[in-house]
Amino acid sequence: MVAGVDVTSDGEQIVTEAVDGIQGVVDGFADNVADLERDLKEMEETAGAGAGGGGGGGGGAVTGGSGGGGGEPPDDED
Repeated sequence: MVAGVDVTSDGEQIVTEAVDGIQGVVDGFADNVADLERDLKEMEETAGAGAGGGGGGGGGAVTGGSGGGGGEPPDDED
């Protein structure tokens, strides 16, 4: 052990910074999910107009999930 170095304090700081960073990533995912849910709700409400709704948004910044499928075309019952 090096004299004059407080390993406990340094270790706590490193862990605190790591947890803060992880929390930032989790918060970012939560924001992305909320945005995607809002977009999906809007698409569901407008799906069927014209040639069907568009595809869903991509996934989070870290994993980059695929987009959703298009909406069903409208029924032509005129």
